Amino acid sequence: MTLQKRPDKVNKNDYIMLTGDMNARAGNNKVTNIVGTNGKAALNNNSKKMTDFCTFNNLKIMNTFFKHKEYHKFTLEARWHKSIIDYLINKLKTSKVIQDIRVNRNTELDSDHHLLCTKVNFTPPWLHLKKKKVSVKQEEFFKIKSLNDESIP
Repeated sequence: MTLQKRPDKVNKNDYIMLTGDMNARAGNNKVTNIVGTNGKAALNNNSKKMTDFCTFNNLKIMNTFFKHKEYHKFTLEARWHKSIIDYLINKLKTSKVIQDIRVNRNTELDSDHHLLCTKVNFTPPWLHLKKKKVSVKQEEFFKIKSLNDESIP
């Protein structure tokens, strides 16, 4: 099965989050809304394939949009070589739920890959409830001021 069959089956209002070892390097040459400037400059044979897939499906390579020290960017270290090949790819439309992505090197894994940690907030901004001001009529009806009166049981 090809990867393209999956995004085609997803409802347009659902989230898509692809994570893992993509064996591609996104680079740091900005591609509007697809690739940011915070990756590593190196590219490989799979780079164009990943970028084209993301462009076709309106996906965003999220790692490249967060600025971190080099230490917190590299997801793979093998044979004195460091690279970024593990990614979180998200729908462009829902990318605002991703607040941060960085590598956690403190986790001990039996792998040459480091753990990619993502901070996500699924609460849409329009769901935050604003405090209602109590109207004068409500104050009088519920006698809110009398709550402060110690003589009333």
